[in-house]
Amino acid sequence: MYIIGLDVGTSSVKAALLSRDGNVQTCRAMYPEGLRVSPEGWVAAISDAVKEITYFVDKTLVEGIGLTTQVGTYLLYREDATNLPVYGWNEGGAESQLEDLLYERDREFYIENISMFHPKLISYPAPRIRWFQEERSRQWAACEKLLAPKDYLYKVLTGCVCSDIYTWNGLVKLPEGIITEDVLELLNIKRDKLPEIYDAFDAPGSLCHASAALLDLPEGIPVYLGCNDSHSSLAGMGVTSVGQNFDITGTSEHVGMITSDIIGDEDVICAPFFSGHMTFGVNQSAGSSIDWGFETFGYDEKAIFSIYEKTQADECKPPIFLPYLRGERAPIWDSNAKGVFFGLSDTTTRQEMMYSVLEGVVFSVKHMWSMLPTGSEENRTMRIGGGAASNDFLNRIKADILGYTLERPSEKQSGALGAALIGAVGAKWYENLTAGANNIISVETTVEPHIINGNLLRRFDVYRSLYPKLRSVFQVW
Repeated sequence: MYIIGLDVGTSSVKAALLSRDGNVQTCRAMYPEGLRVSPEGWVAAISDAVKEITYFVDKTLVEGIGLTTQVGTYLLYREDATNLPVYGWNEGGAESQLEDLLYERDREFYIENISMFHPKLISYPAPRIRWFQEERSRQWAACEKLLAPKDYLYKVLTGCVCSDIYTWNGLVKLPEGIITEDVLELLNIKRDKLPEIYDAFDAPGSLCHASAALLDLPEGIPVYLGCNDSHSSLAGMGVTSVGQNFDITGTSEHVGMITSDIIGDEDVICAPFFSGHMTFGVNQSAGSSIDWGFETFGYDEKAIFSIYEKTQADECKPPIFLPYLRGERAPIWDSNAKGVFFGLSDTTTRQEMMYSVLEGVVFSVKHMWSMLPTGSEENRTMRIGGGAASNDFLNRIKADILGYTLERPSEKQSGALGAALIGAVGAKWYENLTAGANNIISVETTVEPHIINGNLLRRFDVYRSLYPKLRSVFQVW
């Protein structure tokens, strides 16, 4: 018996095939050329991923499909439309709408109505809805439903227009799982403009005839709603309980902890989680900065480690890099911020530049971590996942500067595995996520922190001081 997990990400679709005995297989399917951020591309890559992951198994033994996708991306859906408008999570706009929403209602209103204080994220549904109403009014009036990517794909797979409580964090009140009348009034929308909301472990729909043919699977397989990509990735990393710390790498990077209560301020995010709250910071361009650095400067791991040692010994002074290539979210919240190299000289080498990029990404993680509530001293471990978790140098410098032992699970495709695990809990394979994670997920590698001298921390202090000095320049650049 099998459960398929599908993670529809920014750059590709990842699939996980979870067997009843806990065995996991994964694969990845790229989007067709030119269809990276489009419904057609998502569907095509899902079809490729499912066919590949099930090629050698008895398809009649598939008992469920679980989904996760990026959030902050929206489709203005019409049943009769052939070219649906899609607005990505990394698009600008909605800054003034967010400012208005935070002015019009206080922290207590949002805690009461959406079970969290509203973070400074323009990609959250409330400011984006306001932006659609004010800046895309004709498209907004014409659309029948506002859908997240997962909602659209759930409709393609099952015919049902449904979503889950976590995909719509920022609109949904928990534990009731409802969108309150106060929120609908604040945003001036009708309830039927949004999908029906269910629990992440529910399967209100099953694979329809057309999609069964598309995926080469039997019709009628339950499709579990799953949740947003960050929650799913945490589940796939084995982060399911209060007190655990995490670092999810990717195009952006989520760093934080699971807390029992709503804590922190608007400079961090504290969203409802399966248990407690996911309290974290998220940057904008960690993965894209690393990819850009690799492409621009090349990567020699031995040379990078050598530069790290020489930098700590004050025998080398690489530039300091601000990884704000697409603006920045936590902790500076400035969509106008830009990438910067500080301290270049005529002796700076390409590998020193590459070192600076990687160090800058780690400094952004350290900066976010410093803004979070103090974690438990009893738990000095941090689970890491996502593509960059396989980079030994990043893990070394993160462990050193944070002072935490990093734990890397054996399965790298944590989002897809999390989607499969949520489906398995929904199918009653496991009593809860923690029981399932304990059965499936193992730690492959641990990285213990080294004692570091003051040079790295002094470089971090310079890093942290640069943005305030450059902020006014960014606004007019």
